Amino acid sequence: RWCLIQQRRPELQTKKELKRDMDGRIIILDVEIKSRRFCLVNVYAPNNNEPIFFDTVYNMIRNYDIPIIQAGDYNIALQPSKDRAGESRDCHGQKRHALTSMMSAVDLFDVWRLKNPDLIRYTWRRNKLSQKEYIKNFER
Repeated sequence: RWCLIQQRRPELQTKKELKRDMDGRIIILDVEIKSRRFCLVNVYAPNNNEPIFFDTVYNMIRNYDIPIIQAGDYNIALQPSKDRAGESRDCHGQKRHALTSMMSAVDLFDVWRLKNPDLIRYTWRRNKLSQKEYIKNFER
């Protein structure tokens, strides 16, 4: 699991704080870029239907009062009819509910879906149609 941040001009960036969970699935960087602070969050969610993971993410980011940019592999489709293909479109309902609750609580939105409300595209495929998904990026 990797979270890489390019630092071409370090004089423009100052790291304020770095946090991560015990499993290395959540990495949070509080950074200042050109005199503006951001909370950068990288997530690699487990591939199960356990909602507790997103409770952990929420508890780690809820107190930030700066813009949050969150990206990663969430192993879930927010809108299965648009984000997945095939027979298993309606899996991980509890996890989806936990993710959407977290997004609502900290005012995050799906940037890609906002800009492409009806487009159906995927960033990950297997031979079976039911395994297509795309990687999520959220901002507030």
